[in-house]
Amino acid sequence: MDMKRKVVLFHAHWGKRLKITTLCLLSLLFGLSIYGMSLISEEYNLYIFIFLFILPVAVVFYAASVSLIRLYVLRVDSLFITHPAKNLGIDLRGLESIETDPDALTGTYTYTNPGLFSISGSMCKNKKLGSFSAYATDPAKAVVMRFKDRTPVVITPNE
Repeated sequence: MDMKRKVVLFHAHWGKRLKITTLCLLSLLFGLSIYGMSLISEEYNLYIFIFLFILPVAVVFYAASVSLIRLYVLRVDSLFITHPAKNLGIDLRGLESIETDPDALTGTYTYTNPGLFSISGSMCKNKKLGSFSAYATDPAKAVVMRFKDRTPVVITPNE
C-alpha cells in the first residue's frame, strides 16, 4: 500500500466535562432568552423575539459549525480536524514526539473556546505545557504532539 495515500480516521468522543459545559452554556443562553421575552410588552414582540431568541439560536448554530469537532483525519504528513463548516489542517513535519497525557488540559486557560461544543483554540495556556493549541472533546483522552519549531498541539482522539 502506498503510504502517501494511507488515511486513518479517529472519532471525537465527547467527554463528561464537555457535555456538562455545553449543556450549561446552552441552558443559560436559552433560559436568558426566554426570560427576556417574558418581560417584554406586546407592542415590540417581533423585534424583541428576533433579538432575544433568533439571534442567540443563530449564534449557537454558528458556534457549532466552527467549533464542533467530528473527526481527526490522520495522513502521513498532516492531521485534519473536521468541523461541519471547515477542515483545519496541521502540518506534521517537525513532529518530535506524541504522548498520551490525561492531565494535559488540567488548569488550561483557553482564550478562544473553553467548552461550547469543544475545547479548542490556538491560544491556550497552562503550567504543564505553557502555550499550546487545543482541539479537544474529551480531556481524559488527551494526546500531546510536540514539534521542533512550534507550540504543542493537544487533540483527543477516541482510540
